[in-house]
Amino acid sequence: MKKAIVYARFSPRPDAPECESVDKQIWDCRRWAKKNGYEIIEEHSDKALSGSDAERPGLWDAIYGIKRGMTLLIRTWDRLARDSYLGEMIQMEVAKKGATIVAIEQSESSRDNPESKLIRTILLALAEYQRQITRARTRAAMRRHQAEGRRMSDLVPYGWKRDPDNDARIIHDDDEQKAIKRIMELKAEKLSLRKIGAVLTAEGFVARIRDRKFKGETATTKGIWHPQLIRSVIARANAA
Repeated sequence: MKKAIVYARFSPRPDAPECESVDKQIWDCRRWAKKNGYEIIEEHSDKALSGSDAERPGLWDAIYGIKRGMTLLIRTWDRLARDSYLGEMIQMEVAKKGATIVAIEQSESSRDNPESKLIRTILLALAEYQRQITRARTRAAMRRHQAEGRRMSDLVPYGWKRDPDNDARIIHDDDEQKAIKRIMELKAEKLSLRKIGAVLTAEGFVARIRDRKFKGETATTKGIWHPQLIRSVIARANAA
C-alpha cells in the first residue's frame, strides 16, 4: 500500500467553524486514505496556530517524517498555509524529499502538471487574502467596540483607561488624549516619528507601553516614545 502522513491544523479564531477542527480533518483524511489505498503511518497536527505562522511543530514533524514516495495528506490547501510564499516553501521542502502533497478535498489541484500548480497557487493566494480580510474585519470590530467603551483585552489602548466603576469597560484618559492630539498636530507639521517623540518627551507627555490587570491590580509600565509606539497611536487615531 502507498504510505501517507496526515497533517491537520485549526484556526486560533474562536469562531472557527467545526469543519476546521483537527479531529474532523484527521477523520476525513483517514476515510479518504482507506478508500484510495493509502496506509497512514503518522498523524500530526497544530492546534490554534495560524496558517501564516511558520513556527508549527506539528507541520515540521510531519515533513521530517515523510520519506521518498510517500504522500502528505491535508484536507485543503489552506490547512497547509495561509500565506502564498510559505505555502510554496513547504511544497518545495516536501518535493525535495521525493514526496507529494494531496489535498483530499481539492484533489484536482494535487496533480503534477502546470494546470494543477496554477490552481494550488490560486488557492493559497485566496487563503492569504481571506486571512488578511479576517484580520481587517477583526481589527475594525475591536475599534468599534473600544469606541463604544468596551474593554476587549487586558491591554488597554493608549488614550484609554479602565473604568473604575466597571472593569468590563474603558473610558478616555484625559492626559493621554491630550498626547494623542499633540501627536496629530506634530504629524500635520510633517515632523518625523523620532522628532515627534523628542517633542513629546520635552513637553512632559508620558509614553505608556503596557497596562495590564494582575491579581486584581492594574500595573502600568512607562517607557519612551519609540517611533513604533507613535506610529500605532497615529494609525489608531486615523482609524477612529
